Amino acid sequence: MDKPRFHKSLLVLIILISGCAKIPTQDTIADKTHIPTNFNNSYSSNIIAKNLDYRETFFTIFDDEILQKIALKAIRNNTNLLTLESTLIQAKASAKVNTWNLFPKTNIGVNYNYSDNNYQRIQTNITQNTTNANLSFSWEVDIFGKLNALRKASKQQVLEALQNLNQAKVTLLGDLANYYFLIRQIRESITINEAIEKNLFQILALTQQQYDLGLIGLESLALAKTNYLNQKNTTLSLSYSLEQNKNALLILLNSNDIGFDINANYDFTTPRIPNITAMPMNVIFNRPDVKADIFALNASIYQRYNKKMSLLPSLNINGNLGQILSSPTLGVGDLVWQIASSISTPLVNRQTITQDYIISKENTKQAFYTLQNTINTAVGEIENSFKNMQIATQSLENLQSSYDINKNSYEIIQERYNQQLIDEVSKLDNENTYLRSKDALLQAHLSTNQAAISIYKAFGGNFNPNALNKNDLSSGSKNDLESINNIKAKDLGI
Repeated sequence: MDKPRFHKSLLVLIILISGCAKIPTQDTIADKTHIPTNFNNSYSSNIIAKNLDYRETFFTIFDDEILQKIALKAIRNNTNLLTLESTLIQAKASAKVNTWNLFPKTNIGVNYNYSDNNYQRIQTNITQNTTNANLSFSWEVDIFGKLNALRKASKQQVLEALQNLNQAKVTLLGDLANYYFLIRQIRESITINEAIEKNLFQILALTQQQYDLGLIGLESLALAKTNYLNQKNTTLSLSYSLEQNKNALLILLNSNDIGFDINANYDFTTPRIPNITAMPMNVIFNRPDVKADIFALNASIYQRYNKKMSLLPSLNINGNLGQILSSPTLGVGDLVWQIASSISTPLVNRQTITQDYIISKENTKQAFYTLQNTINTAVGEIENSFKNMQIATQSLENLQSSYDINKNSYEIIQERYNQQLIDEVSKLDNENTYLRSKDALLQAHLSTNQAAISIYKAFGGNFNPNALNKNDLSSGSKNDLESINNIKAKDLGI
C-alpha cells in the first residue's frame, strides 16, 4: 500500500469533522411561541408552594388516605403507564444502537473448505480440508457528523418518551381523583335523593287521600305524581352514573377491586392548593407534554441534519485479517490481511436523498406547530383552571350559606310540625328543600375538588417549578436522566 496515501487516509480518520445541528434555546422557543410574561388570572392562598414531584404534590392537595392508596396501586398497574414504560425501554435500546453505529463493526468467522476426489481429478493445485479463521471489520467514518446526528436524535427521543410517561402519570392521577370524587358524590347523592323520593311518595299518598275526599282537584294529584316519578327517574339515573364511574375507575386501576367501600359515608374536605407565584415560562416549560414536544422538535432537527449530510461524500474503511489453522498444502499459521478505504458520494439516488431532506424539513415544521399548539393549550388550561377554582370556591361559600339557612329552617319547621302547627305535606316539602340544598352543597364540594384537579393537571403536577437550566431543553435535567436509568425491563414484570 502506498504509504503517503495511507498516512493521508489515517489523518482523515484522526481529524473527524463533527457536524453540528443547532437546536433552539429556551429563550428562542419562548419568543417564537409567544409565551406570556404573566397570567391573566391567578390563585392565592396561605399555603406555601413547594417543589415536589407529581405524586407528592397530589398527596399534598388531597389529604385522603384511601385516594392515596388507590393512586399508588394505579401507578403500579395502569396499562397505559406500562405501555409507555415499554416504549421508553425501546427508545433507550434504539439510542444505544445509534451510538454503536459510530464505531467499527467487527465479525469473526471460521471457514472450512473440503474437496472430494472427483473434484481433484479435474483440477490442479487443490487445497483439501483447509480450515482458516478471519476477523473482518467495516467502519463508516462520521466525517460530517451524520451518524452522530442520529445518535443525538435518538437521545432526544428517549427524553421525549420519558416526558410522555411523566405526562401520563399526571393525567392518570387527575383522572383517578375525578372518578373517585364522582363516586363519593354520587353515592351520597343517591342517599339524599332516595330520601327525597320517599318523601314525595308520602306526599303523593297524602294528596291521593285528599283527592279521594274531594278536597283538591285532579291537577294537584297529577303534579304530585309527576314529581314523584321524576324523582324516581333521577335516582335511577344516579345509580347508572355510579356504575359507569366505578367501571371507569377499575380500568385505570387495571383491577377487579375498586379498593374502597362505595357505600361508606364520606365527608368532603377542601383541597389544599398552594399560593401560586411561578412565572409563566417556568410553568409552561415544566409541563411534561411541552417538554416532550420540545424534545421531539430537537430530534427532528438532528434527523434533518442527518438527511442533509447524506448528500455529502462518505468515507468507509474495510479490513480483513485471517489465519490458516489447518491445511495439507498451505502453511499453517500464515496471516493474511487487507485494509481498504473508499469514498463514495450519491449520484443516481441524489434526488431521492434530496426529497428525503425536504420531507425532514417539513417534519421539523410540523414538530414546531405541534409544540406551538401544546403551549397554546397549556396557557389556556392554566387560565381556565385559575378561573374555575375562583368560581368553584365562591360557589361553595354561597351554597354553604344557603345550606345553613335551609338547615335552620328545616329545624324550625320540624319543631312546628311536632307542635302540630303545620301539616305533614308542608313538613315534607320543607324537608325536601333542605335535602336538595344538601345535595347542591355536595355538588359544590365535588366541583371544588374537580377545579383543584384541573389546576394540578394544568401545572404538570408541580406548583413551584424551578427555572430550567439552559441545557435542560437539549439534554434533559438531572432528574430526567435519573428517571431514565431507573426504568428497566424488570420493572414491567416481564
